This record gives sequence, C-alpha cells and structure tokens, in this order.
Amino acid sequence: MSGTNKDVLTALMLMGIAGFGWLQTDGLSNEAGMFPRMALGLLALLSGLYLVRTLFLARVANGSGAYEDGDDAEAAGETFFKSPLRFFISLTLIIGYIVVFPTVGYFTATLLFIPLFVIGIGGGRPVAAIATGLGFVVFSYVVFVLLLRRHLPDDLILSLFV
Repeated sequence: MSGTNKDVLTALMLMGIAGFGWLQTDGLSNEAGMFPRMALGLLALLSGLYLVRTLFLARVANGSGAYEDGDDAEAAGETFFKSPLRFFISLTLIIGYIVVFPTVGYFTATLLFIPLFVIGIGGGRPVAAIATGLGFVVFSYVVFVLLLRRHLPDDLILSLFV
C-alpha cells in the first residue's frame, strides 16, 4: 500500500472515529456533551484537513506516485501512517480506554492510558510518560473537582484516597 493510500485510510478512519463518538454523545445533556463534541468536532476538522492535504500532495505527485523531485512520500517524511503496528497498538489502547473508563473511573483509566499510549507509540521514556500521566490526572482533579466542583463518577483511585 502506498504512503498516500495509507494517509487517506488514516484520515478516513479518524473521521469515522469522530463520527462514531459524536453519535455516542446523543444521550448526553447539552452541558455534559459540549466538551466531547468540541473535541470530536476538532478531530473531524483536523482529519478533514489532513485528508485534503494528502490528496493535494498526491495531485502534485507525478504519475508514478513519486513527488516531482523524485522522492516518494514516505522517504520525504510526508506520511502519517509509518508503522501499522504502532497504529493498531494505539487504536487498541484507545478502544480499551473507552471500555475500561466506565468501570474503573476517569482518573484511574487516564492514569493508566496516558503512559501506555505514549510508550505504545514509541514516544518517549517510561518515567516521563508516567510523570505526564500523573501530572495530567492531578491537573484534571484540581480543575474539575476542586475549582469547578463537578461531581465525577466513582473512581477506583479516589476511593482509596478519599
């Protein structure tokens, strides 16, 4: 599969995920669904821009599928979908996060998801990934629970500390 085809497939899959997520927010109140819909709308917009960019770059390419300067898309570093294994690891972790989230709670699921996702895509050192996940969870707790006083569903970690 060429780099352009992989990029088109990736953009379409991301748009599909955004559409599926949008459908899942139908049962939420307007207030509760506002942030997820904003994030999903942004995902759809950026996926659409990514698709347009990919198609534009493919049009610039000559008939052989190579860029005019002779480099193919992957060699030029223009493809997003470089490692199918990492993509499917990422997709599996995202689906796992969605499945586990209602059972163990937001903070626990997020604390596990962020480091696993960063390590799964090959994006850094494990200690930094764990620190980032912990920092994000603490930041989320301060903002939503302490400052905004929003009740969040029961959580495994919070039940141990509170």
